[in-house]
Amino acid sequence: MFYNEGNIEYLAKQIFSQHYPFRKWDDHPDSISGGPTQEEKDKFKDIARQQLSDWHPV
Repeated sequence: MFYNEGNIEYLAKQIFSQHYPFRKWDDHPDSISGGPTQEEKDKFKDIARQQLSDWHPV
């Protein structure tokens, strides 16, 4: 199955919110809620890609 960047972004947001429930993905890193830095976004997108590549539907 093919996953586009939107699928990866969505899953990365979900994983990020599980790790940091009080931070928002779409916020700027310097905001009060402390959104992710670009490095964190890249890290969570890599995790999402790994999760999707290991997923095998029945």
